[in-house]
Amino acid sequence: MEEKRIKPKDNAIFPIIAIDFDDTISVLGQDTYPVGGKPRLWAKEVINFMHKLGIKIIIWTSRDRYCGVDHLKPMVDWLNQYEIPFDAINTSIQFAPYAYDGRKIYAHMYVDDRSYGWNGSDDGNDEVFLMILERFLYRVCRFSKCSANMARMCCENGYKPEEWMIEGVKNWKGCEP
Repeated sequence: MEEKRIKPKDNAIFPIIAIDFDDTISVLGQDTYPVGGKPRLWAKEVINFMHKLGIKIIIWTSRDRYCGVDHLKPMVDWLNQYEIPFDAINTSIQFAPYAYDGRKIYAHMYVDDRSYGWNGSDDGNDEVFLMILERFLYRVCRFSKCSANMARMCCENGYKPEEWMIEGVKNWKGCEP
């Protein structure tokens, strides 16, 4: 069965991915909440790789400030500790195609451990983030399957993104299927 590819019909300048924090980026943090647990296998590498490609990263979480307690600061500290980049938390990126001040954020793909079709394991010992990278580049950025797989292999082997990959993301709306 052929995967459906997204043909963007918006005016966003860059592709945007929204990634949940608890049990998606950070796993096994139940005993340490509100501090995170450990990074899911490949999460740091993939998010850094996507950021270097020019993809905008939104941390999409249910954490908030409750009854005067800030549950976001420990998460931000954790992300900084593990050097995981992000462009926004629970808010749409400045250049999203519409102005909206609500809780629903704008992204081209949403990644959450509670979503339909989630393939990640509870202990984080999986390759789900490598799969996310490949699918995002194929479905949203319109890379060929071969090119998306090659980018995945570059990330998996610790290589920096190649210039053609960065250019492919910059031209994400103009790429031919």
